[in-house]
Amino acid sequence: MTGADALAFMGDLLPSMFKPELLIDLRRDFHRNPELSGQEAETASRIVAWLQPAGLRLRTAVAGYGVIADLEGDLPGPLLAYRADMDALPIDEVNETPYRSCRPGVMHACGHDVHLAVAIGIARTLAERRAELQGRVRFLFQPSEEAPPRSDGPIGAEAMVAQGALDGVDAIFAIHCHTDLSVGRFGLGQGGAFAANDILTVRLFGRSAHGAYPYQGVDTIRMAAPVIEALLSLPSRVVDPRNPCVLTLGTIRAGTAHNVIAGEAELCGSLRTFDPELRQAVRSAIRQVVSEIPPAFGGRGEVQIQQSTQAVINHPQLEAKARAFLEQAVGPQGVAVIPPMLGSEDFYQFSQAVPGCYLFLGVSNPAKGIVHPIHSAQFDVDETCIPYAVQHLAGLLEHLCATWSALDRC
Repeated sequence: MTGADALAFMGDLLPSMFKPELLIDLRRDFHRNPELSGQEAETASRIVAWLQPAGLRLRTAVAGYGVIADLEGDLPGPLLAYRADMDALPIDEVNETPYRSCRPGVMHACGHDVHLAVAIGIARTLAERRAELQGRVRFLFQPSEEAPPRSDGPIGAEAMVAQGALDGVDAIFAIHCHTDLSVGRFGLGQGGAFAANDILTVRLFGRSAHGAYPYQGVDTIRMAAPVIEALLSLPSRVVDPRNPCVLTLGTIRAGTAHNVIAGEAELCGSLRTFDPELRQAVRSAIRQVVSEIPPAFGGRGEVQIQQSTQAVINHPQLEAKARAFLEQAVGPQGVAVIPPMLGSEDFYQFSQAVPGCYLFLGVSNPAKGIVHPIHSAQFDVDETCIPYAVQHLAGLLEHLCATWSALDRC
């Protein structure tokens, strides 16, 4: 199906009030006006402006600029939640499109603009079916998904949960753009959707000296080399290769001048795993490497391991229900099995509190040159994915509201 065919097809299915072209224009508006984590004020205002006419009950300024929108069906039923993230990334867009970012150095390079347009489209679609809706749907527009944890208090999903976003919620859903899936397809992981992420900070301590007299110092750059080699070998030599594990060192800082022996060095990176026992075992191995290698060079090391996110694991019943509905709606070939993603997501804050299901949305189209990965300055999507997702995900939520008793309250 071509892009034009898809738009025409979806135009016949979507409510007349909310045509595919309008959904695409909505996405483009968000894309032109991206805002970084914690700065999503204009984005929140746009969300409110689109939802107020549909009669949803709105709560703003949640966890910063988050928005909670409740849609009340006319018939009794469960309370299902649907989450869409709002923030952009500090990336300078290079695409030459009419809707490219108007803000230098800021870009919706992870598809959150698509997520917002889809969520608003679902809300408006279900609002027109309010008379048949059995239960309620709560839309969570979440800020600061891309931001790292902070020491001064919770942010993002954690802050939304703390401020009552899940009060009374029976289950929660979300989607993410997936560039390995072609437009017109959905994806579901087999249990695990995203990995747990730990942030590593390794500090090495030696003794500085003149570069001409290295024997008078303890060189942390020399010390760092075997530490790096040992750390990066852990996933291939300590971990069963059938169990996903990725350890990355992203930065190295050492030294102040070309002729001075570096007395200190710092390595920063991340550890990504799914298995909690494996996570602890690799953490222990990291600590052993950092404590044992530096003394062999006359120095010492210390490591800080900060938990960033937990793994996002789909609830089995919800995942099975979602897969069965989507396979019936779009055909089995339209629902892919997605291997575990080693990226991380703070959606776990929601899905560990209530049953959750995380889905993926195909957005690529090689014929249009839309093939670049997320977090790329060239990232884009085939926008026919937006009305496609609205139609089928609105149907999924409506179906689950109507058949909730079959889930046995999970």
